[in-house]
Amino acid sequence: MKRNQQQRQDIKRFSRAWWLGGLDTLLWVSVITMLIWLYADIEFTASKEISLTLQLTTEPGSQITLTSPTEHRMQVTLRGTQNALEQFERDLGVKGRVLVCDVTAKYDPALAEPVTVSAEDLLNLATPLATHGIDVASAQPETMQLAFQALHKLIGVPVDLVSTGAELQDTPTPFKVDVLIPEDVKALLGDKPLRLRTRSMNLSDIEPGRKHTIRPEILTTVTIGDKPITVTPSVPAAVFIVQVRSRTATRDIPVTVQILTPTPWAMQTALGGGWSEYVLERSSDADWKLKLKLRGTPTDLDSAENTVRVMVPLIDDDTKPTESWLEREVLVVFPPGSSLELVGPAPKMKFRLQKRKKPVN
Repeated sequence: MKRNQQQRQDIKRFSRAWWLGGLDTLLWVSVITMLIWLYADIEFTASKEISLTLQLTTEPGSQITLTSPTEHRMQVTLRGTQNALEQFERDLGVKGRVLVCDVTAKYDPALAEPVTVSAEDLLNLATPLATHGIDVASAQPETMQLAFQALHKLIGVPVDLVSTGAELQDTPTPFKVDVLIPEDVKALLGDKPLRLRTRSMNLSDIEPGRKHTIRPEILTTVTIGDKPITVTPSVPAAVFIVQVRSRTATRDIPVTVQILTPTPWAMQTALGGGWSEYVLERSSDADWKLKLKLRGTPTDLDSAENTVRVMVPLIDDDTKPTESWLEREVLVVFPPGSSLELVGPAPKMKFRLQKRKKPVN
């Protein structure tokens, strides 16, 4: 060490060697200073304002649900290292700028009324923020209301299979699932049993004659009365073992629409009333010869033109005088045990009943 110091002292001031030695020292000082500033820029605390959607949830299986709005557009100021803030915003962009926050910890069963909470407190509960070591400096809106409702658990709710594309050998045994429903839905349901269905599954690719395991999705929306209700099944999909008897197809079948009259009209006609008094007037004769789109096995479709009956049911009020056309959905009757079903809504026919003109003597 002393030897190196002695060598530097021996170098003549302002000589070439003296200048080169100084530049070497300055270069190293500059590199070290630059690294220190870079480290400080990455690791030292910074702030960033971003927009996001806060999605509030409750913990699965917690048997509580939110009845207050679950999605909130927010403008937040975050505090953390520059590196953490940039990484968080990249991750947020991948998720559509949606930040999920579990608010189960805010539930208090003793509070029946909605509770007002700080938006900052809720944001700080979000796992991604904690993972990145980021704090919330401010948020707009500053507060929001949370309203909870307890869930009631139903055990062994049956799930029916809905399928197309094939006729099954036997009707599958309903799948059983546990379901969570809000307390107010339980009251609305009363003593009526709840029954779920699967999303329609096309079985046309399944080989007939062999058993297959299928896992269709369970629909979580049911209608009770005229009110759509969302329920929470314990599993997202049902499991069925099915055996296809034969694949089904879809075909347009030509039919002629007939009239179905009330039973008493036959007696009235015999006594001079009923059809002896009225005549059916169609808006267009061509419209009463139509093609029905039916689905079924090839054998049933081949005979459908002769076995399927399509009728417009008449009622007594149809005899009231009117200048406008009456419109009514047709009734499609399939033979017993048939695999046939109507694809799409039933057609509607336009007609009216007019009094027969009395013959002139």
